[in-house]
Amino acid sequence: MPLVIAGFIGLLIGWVLGPDVDDIETTLGDRLTQIEAKVNNGLVSVAGIQNGMVGADQRMTEIAAAVQAQASAAPNEAAAALSAKLDQADAASKAATDALGQTVAALGQKIDALAAMPAPAAPAAPSGGEFAALASGLGNSGAILLAGQSAIFGSKTLTVASVGEGKATIGTAGGASNEVASGASVDLGDGCSVALTGVAGPAALLAPTGCGAPSAPAAEAPAAAAPAAPAAAPAAAAPAAPAAEPAAVPAPAPAAAETPAAAPAPAASNGALVIGQTAVFGEKKAFLSRISAADQTAFFFIPGQGQVSGKAGGSVDLGDGCSLSVASVEATSVTVEPAGCGETPSADTASAAAPAAPAEPAAAAPAAAAPEAPAPAAEAPAPEAPAAAPAASTAAGTPIAIGQTATYGDKRIFLSRLTPEAAFIVVVGQGPQEVKPGASADLGGGCTAKLESIGAGTASFTPAGC
Repeated sequence: MPLVIAGFIGLLIGWVLGPDVDDIETTLGDRLTQIEAKVNNGLVSVAGIQNGMVGADQRMTEIAAAVQAQASAAPNEAAAALSAKLDQADAASKAATDALGQTVAALGQKIDALAAMPAPAAPAAPSGGEFAALASGLGNSGAILLAGQSAIFGSKTLTVASVGEGKATIGTAGGASNEVASGASVDLGDGCSVALTGVAGPAALLAPTGCGAPSAPAAEAPAAAAPAAPAAAPAAAAPAAPAAEPAAVPAPAPAAAETPAAAPAPAASNGALVIGQTAVFGEKKAFLSRISAADQTAFFFIPGQGQVSGKAGGSVDLGDGCSLSVASVEATSVTVEPAGCGETPSADTASAAAPAAPAEPAAAAPAAAAPEAPAPAAEAPAPEAPAAAPAASTAAGTPIAIGQTATYGDKRIFLSRLTPEAAFIVVVGQGPQEVKPGASADLGGGCTAKLESIGAGTASFTPAGC
């Protein structure tokens, strides 16, 4: 019972104190109305957004259509342009190929024509074959000259003006130049003639005959000295008539002895030297090693001094008060004038040395006994002629240029070609040889030439046993 009463009392209190249901409904309705209004406003906004999205979609569709249109049009234009360029390149390639084919065909025709032509003549290579054969036949008295070079044969100076195919233009000093074919000869007078044995490339090969004039008259000087021995013999032994006859025989000999003394005069009168010659002034010598016509300068090798240069109009000191004036410098020769040297120059040292040689035969003549004194005197000079050759030898270490000839005793070498590693020479009477720096060339007869150095177009040799 008490529980029932308590429950009833609680219900009454709750009824009195609880809210009014109508008020709750009214409040809830107002609240729902507000929420509905907000929802409606949101729906309006969503509708606007949807409308914007539709517009954007339409814009995107338009842009995509425009891009697709441009994308489809650009490749077509680029492809067309590329195709046009490819067509142009193909046409140019075809034209170039056709032109190249024509050029190759023309070149083939030229090659066939060249193949059908005869081989070039062997003389184009002066270091081998025919040149060696021609050089080996020159002997020790021959000469190998290039255009513009000179050589002395007897008392005459012979100059090669030009060299052609199978011929050369040759002239003497003071004379006209004539064209000479291979095998023909040039008469220098006094029984001296020079034959053009052949032409090899730019070189002319010359062989003299009977050109011992400068040496032969000098060799007769002992004959003039020999009569002095018979003259002395009668004073000592008092022979009879035979002594008188020899005294009469030598009478013309002194006149002959005067001839050799005059033989070198043509060279000494104008003092002209060519490359490779040595001028003798008393006891002084000057070897002409090189000429620079552009600088008007001559280069001399002077024993004891080495190489000395002298310009045209200047002078070169030979020592002991002897000087050498350079009057003029030409392409292949130099005119010199000595002063204070005691003797006139001799361009040919062999001629200068020959007169001194008879002194020995003259001393030997008395030992041959009086009965046959003239005969030994005639025989004694003969060996002296080659003995004069060493006086004209090229000085050791003197540079020689391509195309020049060096003389060592009675041996001669012609410098035909140079490389940085070797010198190619032709030994006159033997043939070509290749010599490396420090090595020696065998010139025959125990004579050798050692290649000391190779310069700018020159080579220096040192002889031994020559």
